[in-house]
Amino acid sequence: MASNIRGKPYYRDTTLTGVWLGNRKFRLSTLGIGKQHLLEMIIEQERLESLSKRKPKIDLDHDLDI
Repeated sequence: MASNIRGKPYYRDTTLTGVWLGNRKFRLSTLGIGKQHLLEMIIEQERLESLSKRKPKIDLDHDLDI
């Protein structure tokens, strides 16, 4: 599945253009990722990061009185 593949982003004139996979560059359009889809992914990633920051940390060393 493509979500398991990790690549490094590459930019052209400060615009995200594609990803490096190994020693090859792939444009986002070649991978089927349009600008609207990329924008939706960025918004979702920001939402997930903000939720993870708000989530309280659970102290596993604390004994629970049940």
